[in-house]
Amino acid sequence: MKGIGRKILIFLSTAVGLFLIAVVGLAAYIKFIGPLPAEKVLPEHFFFLNPPHITFDGPGKLIVFTGHPERMPSGSGVVIKPPFKSEFVRGNREMIVYLPPDYPKQGVLYPLIMAFHGYMDCPQHMLATFLPSYQYAVSGKILKPSVVVFPDISIGGNGLDDPGTPDIDERIGTWMINSNHGRYEDFIIKEIVPYIRKNFQVDPSPQKTVFMGFSMGGYASVATVIRHPETALIAIGFAPVVDFRYSCGGSKLKKFDPGCYRPIDKDDPKRPFLIGAHIVTLRESVIINPIFDSDKIRGTVWDRDLPVFERLRESNPSDWLREKQYDLSDRVFYLVSGDHDNYNVQSHLPVFIPLAKKAGAIIAPENNIRPGYHSWQFVSEQMPEALEWLGKRI
Repeated sequence: MKGIGRKILIFLSTAVGLFLIAVVGLAAYIKFIGPLPAEKVLPEHFFFLNPPHITFDGPGKLIVFTGHPERMPSGSGVVIKPPFKSEFVRGNREMIVYLPPDYPKQGVLYPLIMAFHGYMDCPQHMLATFLPSYQYAVSGKILKPSVVVFPDISIGGNGLDDPGTPDIDERIGTWMINSNHGRYEDFIIKEIVPYIRKNFQVDPSPQKTVFMGFSMGGYASVATVIRHPETALIAIGFAPVVDFRYSCGGSKLKKFDPGCYRPIDKDDPKRPFLIGAHIVTLRESVIINPIFDSDKIRGTVWDRDLPVFERLRESNPSDWLREKQYDLSDRVFYLVSGDHDNYNVQSHLPVFIPLAKKAGAIIAPENNIRPGYHSWQFVSEQMPEALEWLGKRI
């Protein structure tokens, strides 16, 4: 027994010693090099959330454009249609269209809400988050019944990765810009919105068209309202990325301070974009480069290989308002972010909002930094107030 006890003691001592060495090594790595790259040390389900299972039996209908109905909502209120075929981007595109219970009411043109998901999400995430608050708002006559469209703005457009293209994961978001991966801004502005206006009973006026989104979808909404007032004049952004080049002394993760604010003017693929418990991070090479460095591949949009920060400047709402005179007096933005946003998006707002106000835009709400993180839970918590505000606009 003494021999066995001694072996156990030696084993435990060795295990504790190895553990302490690992902890010290990890601490040293983080201190001198930085947080661990999340894409190297965490399984992919930490990044790509599986679509929530949604059973929809009404009220209203979900028109689901898909080639993969097993991934989409099911139930008696769901109508499956073939995926949308685009001339501007690859693949058969998935899309969900919500129709309210009284649709189509004779003589009524319904407001149109375009609702966009985040960078590593899909339309079902926005649908699951949006619908409960929307149904409550409509039943309480806080918001008019509306047609709501949930497009897929990932590269592949169906929530799936193509194993035949190992250099790119088609599940990532496109930031809804025109790049050498496809003309995703044109896809929405020149294909989807006209298609909806032609085939559904919606009010075609920009005053009754709302672009709404979370994170990347928030960026897409703000960018559209700035650049395409003929399409929409109202944007709602939950944790919207409105300053791609934000930095405080070169760090994207330091809180905003006017004294240290300096737009990024140098590429660094290893630059941390997200901090998780100060141990792991997603880097610029994961969040930004797949789209904004796509001028390295052959495409129809960019024919020159520019630094990534230059491509970011071209697509950056804060840079647009700094570098060009815009009249935004007819534009309205509802923008909120969590005070512990994992991407530090709350620091984008004090850069963007003064620029937008200077250009004449109406900005709501006054208290735009709220308790919360960069998460769908934050969106769910903020959605009721956002829809109540929207009800007074449309």
